[in-house]
Amino acid sequence: MLDMIDEKTSVEQTNTTKNTQHLNGDMMDKNGGVLAKLTTLSASVVEWRELQGKADDKLYSVLDGCLRIVYLCEDEDLKATLLSVCKEKDMKGMDNKGVHLIVSKLVFGSADKKCYTYAKALENAKTLQLQSEDNQQLLSEYLKNNGGIDALIRKSSVSVAKGYTDDKFGTEEHFGEEIIAHSLSSSALSADNPFKLKLKKRMEVEVIDETIHRTFTEGDCFVQYAKLKYDYTTRTMQIMPFTVAERDDEYASIDKIFNNLVGKAIKKTSEKIWSNYIKLCDKRDKRLKADKAKKDKEMIEELNKFAPL
Repeated sequence: MLDMIDEKTSVEQTNTTKNTQHLNGDMMDKNGGVLAKLTTLSASVVEWRELQGKADDKLYSVLDGCLRIVYLCEDEDLKATLLSVCKEKDMKGMDNKGVHLIVSKLVFGSADKKCYTYAKALENAKTLQLQSEDNQQLLSEYLKNNGGIDALIRKSSVSVAKGYTDDKFGTEEHFGEEIIAHSLSSSALSADNPFKLKLKKRMEVEVIDETIHRTFTEGDCFVQYAKLKYDYTTRTMQIMPFTVAERDDEYASIDKIFNNLVGKAIKKTSEKIWSNYIKLCDKRDKRLKADKAKKDKEMIEELNKFAPL
């Protein structure tokens, strides 16, 4: 009986060993295939980056030429010639457009959705006076050394012109952010602020519902976006249970859009408040540059301590 058990156990162990060897062989084949594929894909990425770099260089070279044309179009006769070409190409509504967009559409084609991106890059490049007597640096060189087209178009024309250290200064989004921060502050109903903006009234609602109270206080979610619906017949406000708090990934995207909306609206209605905001940016930028200069000086002094005598 014991012999039969030992024999059975021996057979099972042999089968298990064979199965394990078979599975390990399959895994080796699969792993080897996956590793080989990863190596191939990595090589493809290197090739793609090389091609992308060459494509970017070619695009930047094209933009160099576009910027030269933009400067030439300060001559109204040449601009009129470009507009006539737009009409020949059946590009409607170009008469009131800036020369940056006109050149961009004529070069890249009106169907190219990136025309507006390139036009903004050309506009900011001109504000920086690239490829001019005052600044002979090529646009292509600037793009290579300063983060490319995306980095250039993120700057507002005000930020570019003033050379702000912080790219968000001088943007409608940041303007809206500052206005909202003031509006929600304790001094919102006074004019004691850099914008000289005084709110005539501010809506404040006492929260009695414990569920709403917990939604905002649990987890320190005091700042949230929520959708409201007002029922004028019952004079009640309905709040959608789902809200977006600062800690949520979606918050930043919603906040950006809302700040931009507020900034555009206030700028449109009051140039004075916008002007006061720019003055505030000037002061902050001056302080940032002074702090940087101080840190740079301290760093140089520390490095000089290690310099050979």
